[in-house]
Amino acid sequence: MVQGPDGGLVSVPDRATRGTEGHHVHSSLIGKVEKANRYARELDRISIDRLSLTFRGDNDTHAVTLDAGTWHCTCHYFASFGSCVHLLALQKIFGIMLPEEAQVSIFAAASPELAAV
Repeated sequence: MVQGPDGGLVSVPDRATRGTEGHHVHSSLIGKVEKANRYARELDRISIDRLSLTFRGDNDTHAVTLDAGTWHCTCHYFASFGSCVHLLALQKIFGIMLPEEAQVSIFAAASPELAAV
């Protein structure tokens, strides 16, 4: 068993834990897993520059992109107002991993209380 990225224990198949001579996993592999776990907790190490995804909303499925700090969504609300709930959800999910200009929401400009919801 080794620690997985979410902090839980992950079962490793026996053949993966033993070398050709029956030795256990090298400490360097365990160190790599531990380092990955630390990186997963330190989100400020990650910067999302470009993103393309499909967002399945309540009424339809939308294509959402982020490129050079500029969002685009195929939903009708975005076409009218330049932002939408899909972007707001993604901003909350990705948080500090987004460039500063991609963290700004029209909801925050309209009411600081709404941005915190």
